[in-house]
Amino acid sequence: MTVEMFLMLLASFTAITTLVTEAIKKIFTDENTTFVALIVALVVGIVGTSTYYYLTDIAFTGKNIVCIVLMALAAGLAATTSFDKVAKIIEGFKK
Repeated sequence: MTVEMFLMLLASFTAITTLVTEAIKKIFTDENTTFVALIVALVVGIVGTSTYYYLTDIAFTGKNIVCIVLMALAAGLAATTSFDKVAKIIEGFKK
């Protein structure tokens, strides 16, 4: 997975997580938004990355399953903090 594809998926997952979290917040007004966003981001990250792997015919090896979990954690981090900060950190590692 390239850095560009990683950032594109991460941005997509963060947007989806934000929309789903806002919908949940409208339904249940007394929930902890940060915790809900983290749980939603983990689910979206795992399902989204698995779907991407399936559609692009990437094998589900042990290494790729670890990458799925790491993408879910990155989506959780980006959803609970600012995506711009996470993108700058990743771009810093690229240099």
